[in-house]
Amino acid sequence: MAFSVANNRLTSTDGGVDQVETSKMGGVLNARFLVIHYTAGASFDSDLKSLAKDNETKASVHLLIGRDGKIAQIVPFNRVAWHAGKSQWGEISGLNSHSIGIELSNYGVLTKLANGKFVTWFGKEVPDGEVMEAVHERGGPLRGWHTYPQKQLETLISVAHALQARFRFLDILGHDDISWARKSDPGPAFPMNSVRSRILGRHD
Repeated sequence: MAFSVANNRLTSTDGGVDQVETSKMGGVLNARFLVIHYTAGASFDSDLKSLAKDNETKASVHLLIGRDGKIAQIVPFNRVAWHAGKSQWGEISGLNSHSIGIELSNYGVLTKLANGKFVTWFGKEVPDGEVMEAVHERGGPLRGWHTYPQKQLETLISVAHALQARFRFLDILGHDDISWARKSDPGPAFPMNSVRSRILGRHD
């Protein structure tokens, strides 16, 4: 599937991008960075409701990508989405005004039970094949993390290529890069170096 950006919206050759209305957005965006998040939610549908509906959280985002590659655009690319919160990268603070945000449907941090199984924060058991145990590169304990399926990652990379062609990002960052004191997403299960290399042509 090929993606492109037209009129501040993501389009695809098969029309496979759902456009969702929301009022949760700010002013004019100067997109210099791409920021990746995980939702820590229960499903694509619940993630979409939380990020788009006024009666849910204040947070919003430009794009949501499901584990099966499904895509919804919530905020147009010329408007600020509220995905970064209190954040800083180098001398730039308030990354909401300087970045496009993509949320990936993912359970996030998992809890290990006495029987060795892992569960989500809402008590759902996660199959062993979807779990990575790792220490976050910025420190902390050994924890379980929900992995990202190949379909989701390949969709992200295809989307990011289209965005990079339009916006020429200075860098691709994780929420944990810009808000480490508060956030740990997208976490060690996300192959940031590989994604950054495939989009920008370099490793950091």
